[in-house]
Amino acid sequence: MINFSYKRIEKHVGALALFSLISSFWLFPLSFHIFECLPAGHDSWLFLWNFWWTGKALFELHISPFFCDYVFYPVGVSLYFHAATPLNSLVGFAVQTLSTPAFAFNFIFVSSFILSGYFAFLLAYRLTGSSIAGLFAGYIYAFSPFRFSHIDQLEHLSTQWPALLAFTLFLLIEKKTISISILAAISFSAVFYTNIYYGVFSSVMVLCFFFYDFFFVKDERKKTVRVWIIFAAASSLLCGPFVWKMLELAGEQGRFIVPMWVKSAQSLDLLMLITPSLNNPFVADNYFLEKIYLSFTAGEKIGYLGISVILLSIYGLVKKRDKLFIFVFAMSSIFVILALGPFLHVGGLVKCFGFPVPLPQLALQILPGIGEARVPARYLSIAMIFISLSAAHGISELLRSNLKYKRIVIFISALVLILEFWNKPLDLVQPRTPAWCRILASDSRDCSVIDLPLQISEEPAEWWKSVDPATDHGWLQTLYNKRTLTGTLSHTALTKSNFLFLLNSKIVSQLSEITKNELTHSDAERELQRLRLTYFILHKDIYLRIGEDKLKRDKAIIEDELFGRKIYEDDEFMIFKRE
Repeated sequence: MINFSYKRIEKHVGALALFSLISSFWLFPLSFHIFECLPAGHDSWLFLWNFWWTGKALFELHISPFFCDYVFYPVGVSLYFHAATPLNSLVGFAVQTLSTPAFAFNFIFVSSFILSGYFAFLLAYRLTGSSIAGLFAGYIYAFSPFRFSHIDQLEHLSTQWPALLAFTLFLLIEKKTISISILAAISFSAVFYTNIYYGVFSSVMVLCFFFYDFFFVKDERKKTVRVWIIFAAASSLLCGPFVWKMLELAGEQGRFIVPMWVKSAQSLDLLMLITPSLNNPFVADNYFLEKIYLSFTAGEKIGYLGISVILLSIYGLVKKRDKLFIFVFAMSSIFVILALGPFLHVGGLVKCFGFPVPLPQLALQILPGIGEARVPARYLSIAMIFISLSAAHGISELLRSNLKYKRIVIFISALVLILEFWNKPLDLVQPRTPAWCRILASDSRDCSVIDLPLQISEEPAEWWKSVDPATDHGWLQTLYNKRTLTGTLSHTALTKSNFLFLLNSKIVSQLSEITKNELTHSDAERELQRLRLTYFILHKDIYLRIGEDKLKRDKAIIEDELFGRKIYEDDEFMIFKRE
C-alpha cells in the first residue's frame, strides 16, 4: 500500500521527525514538563479519571468499564454517553502503569499532533505525489486553530484516526481488495472508540466516499459493492455491540435530550472561518476582533481556516479540476456546511421574515445517532482533512507550474501559514496530591465520600446543570480510591435518576439547602449506613465564592447531625470523618 523501500523510507521518517519537532515547539512549555504537568483546562482532569476507572474496572473489579457505581453512588451511571474515549483510556492506563498519570495524558496528547500531521502527510503525498505538499497538508491539519481551541479535550484532539480512515478509504477506492476493506473497518473502529462524535461524523464521510466510488469511479460495480459490503460487515462486527447498547439506552426515561437551541449555539458562525483566532498572540489583544467574537454563537468561538489555506485551495481547483480533487473540494465544503449547524449564523443568527435560515444539518437531526451530536461545529475536524488536501493540491500545482518565482511563493505561503496558525504558549497545571488523600486511601473499608458544597438545581428542567464536571474532583478520587455520591462526568452521561437520588436523600438534600426540615438522628443513621457515607470533603475555595456562611452551616450539620469529626484541614480543604 505504501512503498517503504529504502528509497522512500527517509520521507516517512523525516515527516515523523519534522512533526515531532514542530509539536515540541508549538506545545512549549509542556515539552519540558511532560512528566508532571498537563495543559490547563477544564476537561484535562476528566481523562485522568477515565484512565483510572478503565484500569480499575478491567483489572481490579473485573467488570465492564461502561458502567460505574464509584460515581453517583449508589445509583451509578452508564458511561456509554460519557466522553470515555475507550481507546485513549486503555492506552492511558497502560502508559501510567509505567510512568505518571500526567505523562500518560501527555503521551496521547503529543502523539495526536504528530500522528495527525503524519497521516495527513501520507494522504496528501499519495494523492499529489509531492512530499512538500504532504508536509503542508500535515501541518495545516495537525496545527489548525480549531484543534488548539480544544487543547484540553483528548477525544477531540484525536484527529489522527479520521485522517487514517480517509487514507484507507482512498486506498479502498483505488485497490478494491478485501484486506484494505478490513483495514478501513479497523480504522473506522479506532475513530469510533476514540471519539463517538468523530464516529458519527465519519459515518457521513464513509457514505460520501461510497457515493463517489459507486457513481464516479470507473470500475466493475460488483467488485465495488463487494469491498464496501465487507467494510460495512467488518465495521458492524467491531462497533455494532457498542452502537446497539447506545441505541438501547438512548430512549431511557429521564435521559438528557440536547435541545435544538443548544445545537444552534454550538455551531460555527460563517465569519469564524475567516476571523483569526484570539489564541494567536499577534491578534490576542485586538479589541475589534474581541467585539466580533462576542457576536458569534455561544459555544464554539474559533474556526479559522487560514487565508493562505483558502487561497491555495482555490488555486489548486482552478489550475487542475480533475475528478479526484473536485471530490476533495466538495468534501471540504460539505463538512464546513455541516459545521455551520442547523441554522445559518453570520455574525449571529440570521433570520429571514422573522425565521432562522435552515441549513442541511437541520435535516440530519431526524436521523438516529447522527441527530444526537450536541456540537455540530466539530464537523470542522473532518472538514480539515479535505481542506488540508485542497491546500496541498494548490502547492503541488504551484510546483508543477512555470512560474518564475514559484519557490518564493511557496516559501511566503509557508511563512504566512505559520504566522496565521501561531498560538500562544500553553498554560500548564500540575496535578495536586493533597495529604488527606493518603488518609482516605489507607482506609481499607468499601465506603463513600461526598464533596461539598453541593449546588443542586431545584428546577426540574435544569437538573443536568447541577453538577459541574469542570473540576479536579475526579482526579482526587483516583488518589483516595473511594466511591463518591456525586462525580465529574459528561452531562450527557447522566439521567434524571441521578439527581432524583440527590434530591430525595435526606442527608444530601439537607446539605444542598433544598430540604429545610430537621434531620433526626435515627433518619441520619439509617441513611448514612445505606450510603456507606464516611468522609465529607469540604472545598474551601468554592465556599469562598458562594459565601462562608454556607461553610459554617455545613460544618454544623456534619458535626451535630451526621456524627462527623474533623480529621484534617489546610488552606484548601477540610475533611470530616464519621466513625
